[in-house]
Order: sequence, then C-alpha cells, then structure tokens
Amino acid sequence: MPERLSDYVPGKFHPVHLGDVLNARYHVFRKLGSGGQATVWLARDKSVPERRFVAIKVFGEKSSESEMRLEELLGRLSPALSHPGSQHVELALDSFMVHGPNGHHFCKVLEPLGPSLIDVLEDAFDERAKLNEPESWLGRVLEGDIWSGKAAKRACWQILLGLDYLHSQRIAHRDLQPANVCLALDYNLSSLSENEIQKAVWPADPKAEDPLPEPASPHDDESSSDDSESSSDDSAMKSWIIEHEERQKLEAAQWKAFEADPGDALADPHSAAWNKANFLNSRSSIRDLLQGQKGMPLKPGELRYIVAQSPLDNIHPDFHNTETPPRLVLIDLGFARVFDECETHPLRNLADFQPPEDLLGIPATHKADIFSAGLLFWEIVMLRRLVEPRLSPWDDSGKIDQKNRQLRDLALRLGPMPATLRDAWRDADRYVDAAGNALDMTEEDEQEEEYGPDDFEYGDIWHHAGRRRPLDMDEKEMRVFVYLMQDMMRWDPRERPSTSELLQHEWFKEFQ
Repeated sequence: MPERLSDYVPGKFHPVHLGDVLNARYHVFRKLGSGGQATVWLARDKSVPERRFVAIKVFGEKSSESEMRLEELLGRLSPALSHPGSQHVELALDSFMVHGPNGHHFCKVLEPLGPSLIDVLEDAFDERAKLNEPESWLGRVLEGDIWSGKAAKRACWQILLGLDYLHSQRIAHRDLQPANVCLALDYNLSSLSENEIQKAVWPADPKAEDPLPEPASPHDDESSSDDSESSSDDSAMKSWIIEHEERQKLEAAQWKAFEADPGDALADPHSAAWNKANFLNSRSSIRDLLQGQKGMPLKPGELRYIVAQSPLDNIHPDFHNTETPPRLVLIDLGFARVFDECETHPLRNLADFQPPEDLLGIPATHKADIFSAGLLFWEIVMLRRLVEPRLSPWDDSGKIDQKNRQLRDLALRLGPMPATLRDAWRDADRYVDAAGNALDMTEEDEQEEEYGPDDFEYGDIWHHAGRRRPLDMDEKEMRVFVYLMQDMMRWDPRERPSTSELLQHEWFKEFQ
C-alpha cells in the first residue's frame, strides 16, 4: 500500500530519500515497499569490506515503541536458531533509532526478500481462470491446470516450521495471511553490483521517460465521507486545478535542473555522482516532488519527494521447482505476542483469516494461529479461500454483517457451530438454526435460482475439496488433507492441535 503525503507528519513516517545514510552505515538506494506501519528500503551496509545488501524497515513513530518491545521479545529467539523453522521467520539482523522532524523512529535491518505468497497465488488463480473462460470466476480445476499439490504441501510445511519455531518460544504470530509470507530470493543479491540490481528500475534513456503521473487530487488524503462533500465543491476543484498546473511547472523546472547535473552511473556506488545518477534514473518512481513554502528551499530533514515501491523479483520464479524449492519466510510480526498476553490484546488480522472466537469478540489465545494457518493452508492448496466475506473489509458500515456472514459460512463449511459459541452470537438466529447448522441465504441474497454445485456459496469443505483439489492430489491424499483442515479449524480453540503435533500429521509424512 503506497503511503501518502499525509503520512509524513509528526507521529507518523520518517522522511527517507534515495542516497540517505542511516545509522552512519546503511546507504539507501531503492524503495522496496510500504505499509500502514513502516516503509522498507534497500541499502548497502558500508561497515563491512565485502558487498552486503540489507532491507531497512523504518517504522512510524506511533508504531516504534511497540516494535521495540517486540524486538526485545524476539531477541531471545537467538539461542533457538538451531530450530529448523528459524530460516522461515523474518528476524532482525540489527536495529537502531533515527530521529527526524516527525519523531523518533525504530528501524530493523532485515534480509531482502522476494515476492509475497499472495502474488504467487494470484498468478496461479489467473492461469486457472483462463482455463475456465468464459466462466472464469468458477475457478474449477480443469485439464491443463498446472498448480501442484506437492509444491503447495511443501509451502505449508515451511510455514508450519516457522510457526512452530515461534510457538516453541511461546510467541504467537497473530496475523497469518498470504501477504505475510514471502519467498526468499533465488540468488545471492550481494553477488550483484548496485547497477545490476537497479537495471530493472533504470530506463535505457532517463530523458525518454513516460510523462510523470499526475499528483493526487485534493481529496485523496481525506476520508471517504470528506471525499463526497469536497467533490461537490466546484470552487475547491478549480483551486486544485490551478495549484496542479503550477505544481507541474515547478516540477518541470526542478527536473530540468536535475538533468543539468545528471551525475555518473559509472562512478563508485553511493558517491555523490552515483547518487545523482540513481535519482535521475529512478525518475519514474519519484512522485510528489515537493517545493518549500513560497518557493523557499526545503529545510534539512524535510520530505522532498515520495518514492514508489520497486520490490525485488526472483530470477527464476518457479514455485513448483522440486530440485531447488523456494524458501518461504513468515514476515510482519508487528502483532506478535507472547502466549500470556494474547487474550488481553485483540487480533488485527485480515478478516478472511479470523478464527470464530475473534469474530464473536471472545478473547483469542495463541490457538488462533492454528485456525488462521488452516485457512491459509487451504488457500495454498486449493487456490481459493475457504470463506470470503461478502462485503469489502474496508466498508465499516457493513462490518457487523460481514462477521455474521463469515460465521455462517464457517458453519456451512465446517459443520454445526457448538452451542457454547452459538449462545455468544447475538445474531445467531438469522444465520444458523437451533443446532448451529448454516441457514440457506439464497432468498436474502436475492438469488433467482438456487446455488449450483459449481457456485462458491454451495457445499461443505468436502464438496469444495473434491472440486478444487490439484490434479496431482488423489482422492486418498485429499481425505487426509481435509482431516488435517478439520483438526486445525476446530470450533473450540482448546481442541486444536499444537504446531508440534501438526508436524507429525500424516499429510506431512514425507518431510518428517
């Protein structure tokens, strides 16, 4: 999620620019990503004689204190690095603080990683959708489908190893989802020069760039309610158009000045000349080139521009490679807690991966990780989520109904909800019967016809497994997998197996 100008205010993000040196050793030269809590940058560690590249995660001030506590917690994991799951969890190589106009910011030095698992799954689903055209939304497994159950199982095993590593130290992840799993790079990044790394970003001719994207409208940094009010104000829009045209002129003049002193891409990396060349060559990634008030120069430390993210890619992105399978890494431990603190800190994971106790407002233990991991494993194997909330997660007005429909869908897939949970559900009568079985929602969904076997709204977990299992998964293995899913997604958290017990499950026997 790209950050906005409104994120660079006191209490939020620290201004970082290409060419900055953090902690007197990390030379920044590329933006890898950003999220709600931090920005991530690629840097060279100049404190060592050999070439060494790292990722620097710079947290907003409001997130920094909790991240520092988390890092103290994770710091105790080092004695357990012999655990095979340690290579499947993102752990800091170093940490430090930076101080700037927006506050004090905690920074973590991390291993640079490749694409996220969600990218892999979306690409695979798109390929499956092509086979289903013109009914691409059905996602049926047809002849020619290349998604491999064996590769999916290996991915689940690696994720489970990483989770077991955390749980063995009594730490819960609490935000398991495809976006929080990354593939390690399939090459040694430090064997490349900066220019080779930047080849994917730099154009052949910096002066032949496409036109720069237009700056955001005056409503982009405001809430949706403010959006609708402001959009009807003609005078505000006219003012923005005038301001936009003036900004374009100023930016054009700035770029012309930069082009007059383009630096030298062949100079020593991170020298002043090379930094100028890298900046100019990264022009397509630079947006919101800023001016000081009334044309005055910006003060030292102030934000000068925002850089669009340019993640690292793998050279041979073959998820199904059996000889050198990709290494998966659990990332983003921002919501992790020790087991004893889980019930006093609410979960904040993606709605599709919430366990039922959290949907009902019941304090969740570390066993919430097991349920979420089950939902994640299902998506990895079947290329479709087991349940999908009807309303968009960002639609606050429908959040309650979204949770209700999700609980109902879990009852449809997993079987009747136990009475103890049904009693805690205020709206249960609208969605499940007295025995906890899911009610038919066809009429409420205004469907003219009943759902058919190919519709996502139809059937339990066995039905969907039979229709979505990969071509290289036979019926016997499918049954073993569904039994695993039923164990992991038990309604009662106390009945869910531990990570160490899951590692011994029959479905994973080839890795044991």
